[in-house]
Amino acid sequence: MQLPNAELRATLTQLPGAGIEEMLLSTTTYSAANRLNDQAAMFAIKLQGHKKYNQQNFTANKSYFMFDNTVIALGSNIHNDDINNPVQTTLFQHNISDLSPVEVNGTIIDQLEAEQKLDGEITLQDPAGNRYFVTTTAAQPLLFSYNNQISNDEDDGKETHGQFATAVLDHGIEPSSQGYEYAIAIEAQTKEKPQYHLIQKDNLVHAIESANGIEAYAFFAPATITAAKHLLSADTASQIMLQEHSNGQQLKLSVVNPDFAFYQGQDPEQIDANGDQVEVSIYDRDWRYSPSQPVKTQFTLKDKWQLTAPSNVITIKYDGNNTNITTTTVDATPLSFNLSKA
Repeated sequence: MQLPNAELRATLTQLPGAGIEEMLLSTTTYSAANRLNDQAAMFAIKLQGHKKYNQQNFTANKSYFMFDNTVIALGSNIHNDDINNPVQTTLFQHNISDLSPVEVNGTIIDQLEAEQKLDGEITLQDPAGNRYFVTTTAAQPLLFSYNNQISNDEDDGKETHGQFATAVLDHGIEPSSQGYEYAIAIEAQTKEKPQYHLIQKDNLVHAIESANGIEAYAFFAPATITAAKHLLSADTASQIMLQEHSNGQQLKLSVVNPDFAFYQGQDPEQIDANGDQVEVSIYDRDWRYSPSQPVKTQFTLKDKWQLTAPSNVITIKYDGNNTNITTTTVDATPLSFNLSKA
């Protein structure tokens, strides 16, 4: 949410069991990363604002899928009920004190006081050489600025100035169920758009297939895949990556559950009688000393598959011609394993 500079100063208070500080602990448990081999990785998070600043209804599901030098960014469930301030997704904010050039739809920009509002198919290149490919609408445009910027000093809040190139997706005021999709070619060597296939993007699942057949799924909640190739569903919030080998006779998988499970259910001291968040310090949470507990992830694959090596943290059961798999992970650490056709 883009607040005016005057409203950005934090309100520090004396917290029980701590000092004068601010700690807005989230009540969500979904924030994690996964990887498959050394060429593919993903990160996904469920965002929710805090009651302290009346942002408890500010939500978003965000994911990033990384294949070689390509990043695919997805967003869904973008919602806010603030009637004064817009919600925006930042693509880049780059220092241009040396007037480093930026390219917007093929046009080089290297002079200050350039402002644009764009929709449709947009291509940008930032001063670091990263190329962005975005599709927007008039209702959710891209705002580009190559200009002076006024900010606040982090210590005393005094006004500071700098030159920045910025590109943001403007979701507007009071967005509801908004989303986005864009691709980044890191240090792009060509002007070609990265190739990938969007499997699914809704409030439950973000899923991408790379050009070389790596499938990556962020399950924010239990869900079914609407256009499944291998993965039919997951009964658990999780992240799953897979790739087939040997002419489809083998699968390599990496699975992680994002929950550290320091405690079960809801920490009662983090919410008030209305179920809204209250500010507490990590230093007076008993569970900060708790070890991460093992958590299970359950999902279903098409066809019958079997483990290529024994495992005491993976179980397999067959349901007709499908395979139900249960994995156990801890510390939100990915579990990698291989399957072969049964």
